Amino acid sequence: MKSLILALFLVGFTPALAGPGDDPIFPWPTGIETRQLIAEDITGDWVAYAYSGMDTFYIHFESEASSPHRIQVLVKPANKSYEDGKPRLGIGYWGRHLFWGHISMDGERYTRMVIYREHGVLKMRIEKPFKQGYYDLRLERWPWGKPL
Repeated sequence: MKSLILALFLVGFTPALAGPGDDPIFPWPTGIETRQLIAEDITGDWVAYAYSGMDTFYIHFESEASSPHRIQVLVKPANKSYEDGKPRLGIGYWGRHLFWGHISMDGERYTRMVIYREHGVLKMRIEKPFKQGYYDLRLERWPWGKPL
């Protein structure tokens, strides 16, 4: 009986503990560093590489001094053959160790995203449309000026 109660407790509360907000990305990244991540750490231009090695994105993070717990995100595919090649706009909200939020796919549909540090590397996970998996991106600072 105790085992049954424990199993029901774990099944019932596991989704609630998955991440911040009421709709976390599934699966939630498990290697998130506990070191605080703030907007100043990520503000600016980045190049993002998908772990598949095929997709590259330009990403720009911007924060306002009036709202340091919110960032604006602009994601632009580097290769024009990717979908329609249009930039995707989004907003991320601070969650101590990460930023999480949504990115517009076409002005009507939104997909979820999370920005976090794992083993000293800044990463971004973007959910694919219609919950068909996710993109795991490794972010590196853009060293050559403004890409967007």
